[in-house]
Amino acid sequence: MARDEAELQEAKRIIRESYPNASVLIIKCDSSDRHQVDDAVLMTMHIYGRLDAVINNAGVIAVSPYDNTTSRAELMKDNIYVTAVSPGLMRTGSLGHAEFKGQVQKEYSCFSLGSSLPILTIGAERAADKILSASRLGLAEAALSAEFFADAMDLTNSLLPNANNNKSNVKGQYTHSSTSPSLLTKLSERAAIRNNEKSI
Repeated sequence: MARDEAELQEAKRIIRESYPNASVLIIKCDSSDRHQVDDAVLMTMHIYGRLDAVINNAGVIAVSPYDNTTSRAELMKDNIYVTAVSPGLMRTGSLGHAEFKGQVQKEYSCFSLGSSLPILTIGAERAADKILSASRLGLAEAALSAEFFADAMDLTNSLLPNANNNKSNVKGQYTHSSTSPSLLTKLSERAAIRNNEKSI
């Protein structure tokens, strides 16, 4: 499921390339629209007869952890398990979609360099393994960040440029500089290609 038909078709092509016999169902859907999500679930149930797992990759960056205790307890009565994921800084290649405000080129440079460093980030494949493992075990939460992630974020924040009067958001893909993209952001660039993201 995604809102972009071309993105869905490309994801299907990538999956079929690795798994030629896979049955791949793509559904154009805006996950913020409850009716579209309900229709997508019904279509999946109609075609496959069951739905074993749902992984929601849509979300927002939040400072506080998501508290799913109540909904998890209620859903467990029906043998439905919820695993909340605290992602930290992931190397997915999606930084071109991030929005920057202020001194956008400097902010983008700092963010793109930081999100490309293996010691500060987790790769999408490793993150997926951890999420699936936590889900299989029925864990309430999967934390994907390095132990020193909070300290690293404090350091990153201290390196960001001072605020200015720019109030408009600019996507990362439109804020390139001499340092990004560069040799230092190669890991993120490769992740963007591997994860069906547009160019960074």
